[in-house]
Amino acid sequence: MHSTADLQLEITRLDQDTYHLEMQLRLPGEAAPLSSQRSRLAIDFERLQALYRDPESYGRALTQALFDNPDNRDYLVLSRRLAAESGRPLRLLLQLDPARFKLIGMRWETLRDPLDGSWLFGQESLQLVRRLHSPDWPPGNPLQAPTGSALAVIGCPQDLHGHSPWTVGLTVEAVDARQEAGLASLALARYQTHYLAGQPVGHHPVTPENLQSALCDEMDILYLVCPAALRLKAGDPGLYLFLEDESGAPQALPSERVLSILSGCKIPPLIILAAPQALEADGSWRQSDPLGALRRLVPGLLEIGARGVLAFNGAASQAMLAEFMPAFLQWLRETGDANRALAAARALVRHRPDAWTSALFLRETDGRLWQAAESEATVVAAAAPQANTWLVSASPERVNWLQAFAAGTILWDRSFGERARQVLAQVRPGDTVCVFSANPEDCLLGVGRVLSEPQPVSDWEGERLSVRLELHTRLDNPIPKAGLAAAAPSLEILRSPFATFTPVTEQEWEALRIAIASDNPGAV
Repeated sequence: MHSTADLQLEITRLDQDTYHLEMQLRLPGEAAPLSSQRSRLAIDFERLQALYRDPESYGRALTQALFDNPDNRDYLVLSRRLAAESGRPLRLLLQLDPARFKLIGMRWETLRDPLDGSWLFGQESLQLVRRLHSPDWPPGNPLQAPTGSALAVIGCPQDLHGHSPWTVGLTVEAVDARQEAGLASLALARYQTHYLAGQPVGHHPVTPENLQSALCDEMDILYLVCPAALRLKAGDPGLYLFLEDESGAPQALPSERVLSILSGCKIPPLIILAAPQALEADGSWRQSDPLGALRRLVPGLLEIGARGVLAFNGAASQAMLAEFMPAFLQWLRETGDANRALAAARALVRHRPDAWTSALFLRETDGRLWQAAESEATVVAAAAPQANTWLVSASPERVNWLQAFAAGTILWDRSFGERARQVLAQVRPGDTVCVFSANPEDCLLGVGRVLSEPQPVSDWEGERLSVRLELHTRLDNPIPKAGLAAAAPSLEILRSPFATFTPVTEQEWEALRIAIASDNPGAV
């Protein structure tokens, strides 16, 4: 049974910038769809390109092109009303020809509500997915039970400087392998994850041979991280992906070659194209694929067997990804329904300016990527564990807390020793974290929460556990150590100044809340 009411938008080309739009609503349980709405659609690609770096203005221009026609707008309003009356969310199913790269490359996720101007997809009751299909493609793979396993491929080639003159959208600096491994472990926390990565986080660089070998087993997800760029040089322009050779040096491969490498592998139902984060001059991080060039791989990945591809329209921040990806993959694993998972995850991050960047592409109309592992009733009824409170401490020499608060998230992997392992093993997503900056500041800087399950990490510093933290509240007036001693003298950090991750009792947390609120109204 369909879990959504589907408003199908099929766009076919008439001439260079003019298209035919057909809108048709299909309601669950109805024998026949609602009468369709047909219109001509003029798309000003040059204007949209000029607005590419302003998603709100881009969304308004695209909304005007699509719904300035009052009949189109009324059909959308009617569809929303009928979907609400049926008790189902409304899914805008955008049907696209894989050969129409202009349409595929548009930022449909930025669409605004034609009635009030708000972001159209910031609520779970309204969804958008893109369906790409060609009659020339071979039949898709049947639905399978989930394996519970995933493959994270983290390509972090060294020294990309030599490739910068002939590319756009590529950051010259090398990407941070540890940072990417942390984001991958956070996203795939509920999966048995296998990693393919070179130094310094692994021992197997992402060569074409190693990639093929890693995809010999059945997996639910391929989480692919690698720099990408559009080559401008005449004669061989197009999308290039940077894999590695055995030494870790970059190998620039055209997208056709990458698809050829993958075509002989066992393709997982879902492929996530996660462009790596790149370092800015001010120390902040941004996605290294701001133009969304990786989306050019999507039609080829669907053709060779993937049921769905999650890509990004452009720059997606760490803070947004740290919330969005775990939520999306958790819902997907438990229900197998990519539509519902995407809507729930988007609603969770709707307050973030880059919430629109995620784009889901499907091979089939049905959004199921695999059979549900658990019933939806079980998922909804599952009770969350009791949240605990912790205090995390490090000196500014070891952790740049100001930069971490600016980024909104940090992978905490600075706890060493058996005692630290025992403590971190008890940490769960949703737990509260108090952030303490040790010598020389010796003060409580702010409050955050745990985003991921503890994950093992091993490198030149040794074996330990790591967790992803969201740092959501930085105090305008930090609480000095003397203030903490007066409020909660039993805090372990006061007795053991070298402790890095320690539990906070309910009584201690209540006392800290009062102390924080007295100097920082509204902070907690």
